[in-house]
Amino acid sequence: MADDMAENELLGNEVAYLNVITFTTVMNCLADVGEVGIALAVLAKMLLRGCSPNVFTFTSLIKGFCLKGKMEQAYEVYDKMTREGVSPNVVTYNTMINGFCCIGDMRKAASLCLEMEKCSCPPNVTTYGTLINGYAKSGDFEGAFETWNKMITQGCHPNVVVYTSMIDFLSRNLMFEEAYDLIDNMNCPPNAATFNALIKGLCANGKVDSAMKLFYRMGNLANLTTYNELLMGFSKVNDFAAFDVILEMEESGIGLNLATYNTIINIYCNNNMVNEGFKVMAKMIVKGVKPDVITFNIMINGCCKYGKVDLAGKLLEVMGRGGLRADLVTYTSLVYGACESGSLEKGEEWVHKMVNDGVNPDKGIWSVLVRCLMSKIGHVGAIDLVDSILVS
Repeated sequence: MADDMAENELLGNEVAYLNVITFTTVMNCLADVGEVGIALAVLAKMLLRGCSPNVFTFTSLIKGFCLKGKMEQAYEVYDKMTREGVSPNVVTYNTMINGFCCIGDMRKAASLCLEMEKCSCPPNVTTYGTLINGYAKSGDFEGAFETWNKMITQGCHPNVVVYTSMIDFLSRNLMFEEAYDLIDNMNCPPNAATFNALIKGLCANGKVDSAMKLFYRMGNLANLTTYNELLMGFSKVNDFAAFDVILEMEESGIGLNLATYNTIINIYCNNNMVNEGFKVMAKMIVKGVKPDVITFNIMINGCCKYGKVDLAGKLLEVMGRGGLRADLVTYTSLVYGACESGSLEKGEEWVHKMVNDGVNPDKGIWSVLVRCLMSKIGHVGAIDLVDSILVS
């Protein structure tokens, strides 16, 4: 009899335990897909069945709110779990810290890290890496370095993700020598993202030669992101060495994506090679890569810049047929191109179409338009034209 009671009690506990796992798994999946409201409903049902949530249950809910940027609600769940005697684990803390970092509240993120230490839950490499990345994004130089130094002092060895975050931060702050030193002294092999972080910083600051040296050092690690960063760098300095990079991409069998094609087209259009830009545009369509608004804006700007205004107008028509909506950049190029070519009537027509299409110029664009018009039709004419547009 006693043995039967013990067995029933054991089976009952096992069922309850399985229920916790089941409910928590469902809630975790719901949180991942952003359905935190439904996850709360599942929690309510769980409680009605007399099944007590555990740390994983609460952490799933916290994650759901964090993913939506609802940190106040996430903290309420965190507060509730501690009041109910459920101790947060390192995953709970890291989830909360990442949530606060994502919304830029580094003060709260840092305070949670201190709370971890007080609660005998030592921060791990993910904790420190999240904080470093958060400080980097918020531009807090001191915060990032203090966290890095604390991590090393505590004997927590950075992994490749943390190294990459720090190298990205150093590159953004033009500390390229320090970034190189960090790559050279990593306790784990750098990956593509590590190199790409430094290459991006170098290219953004016109150091494309240094970026290319790093590219060759990467060897087989180079990926599409690497090539895109290099192309962007060459595009900024108007260096035709970009075409060597394109050739390298094709030889490596790396497929070009939309960003790659747009960068290549931009290089051609900036160098009065609009026809070559059209060839690349045709090639991308054949390859199954659909041009976007940026693609058309680059081509339209190139056409207008070099006097092919009629061709730019045809591109606008193609753009519309493709279901793409012209924006402020599109119309600014068209109006400027028309005015520069002396076709003031066409320029006026574009301005009216822009406003009628619900594209409202900002203060800066109005300034550009008025200056362009004044140089062609004089002060009074420009004022009359702008006034007629505003009235209509």
